Formats: sequence, C-alpha cells, structure tokens
Amino acid sequence: MRSLAHTRLIEGGLGKEFLKAFALSGARSLAVIDVDLPLAQQACREIRSAVKQELGVHDDEVAQVNAWECDVTNKDGVYQTIHEIGTKFGGSIDVFVGAAGICENIPALEYPIDNFKRVTKRKMTALTLGI
Repeated sequence: MRSLAHTRLIEGGLGKEFLKAFALSGARSLAVIDVDLPLAQQACREIRSAVKQELGVHDDEVAQVNAWECDVTNKDGVYQTIHEIGTKFGGSIDVFVGAAGICENIPALEYPIDNFKRVTKRKMTALTLGI
C-alpha cells in the first residue's frame, strides 16, 4: 500500500490497525477518535511506538497521531470533531475508516437480538455521520 501525506480519520479499536498500516506506508497526519479519550491516546502511543520499532526511525520521522474524544452516534459531536481535525491538520480529511463498534464475546447462536440491534444502530449511525 502506497500512501502520501494525507489526513486519515479513524474511529474504533480496529481502526488502530488501519492507522498503523497508514503510518507505516508514509501517512503523516493521523486522527483516532473514540468515546474513551484515554483509550484513544493509548492507541496513538502504540501506533507511534510500532512505527518507530518497525521502521527504525526517530520521533520526528513518525506520523503525527492525535486523539479526539467523540461519541460517534452524536451528530453535533461528530461534526465538531471533524471540524477540529480538519483545522488541526490544515485542510480536509482524505480518508475515513469507520471502524466503530461494540465487541461482545457471545456465541453467535446465543447472541441476543437486542444486542445486535444496538451494535448495528451504533455502527450505521457512526458511518452515516462520518461521511
């Protein structure tokens, strides 16, 4: 994967793996958003550390990775966060990966329909607001 210095906006835990791939391929401005800011900040540290280790580079050669707290089901919060990210990185968001979700370790045949509805609503709302 070849990547240029564009801004990537990623949400969710799986998004951390996407961000690592973007950073390893040369992206310079990365944003991770999560409803849990400390978790998003930890993801940023892990991404920077992984890139430094895998590429053997110094801090100044690693992508700028920033965390934002945002409930991706809240329209006003999503729009405000997107505006802040655009302002921080001096322009538009070039790539959006909607990876928000809820992880529940329940066997598929026992998975309650209400849980499925809640997870699906969150995912679809986040994707719709993100684009």
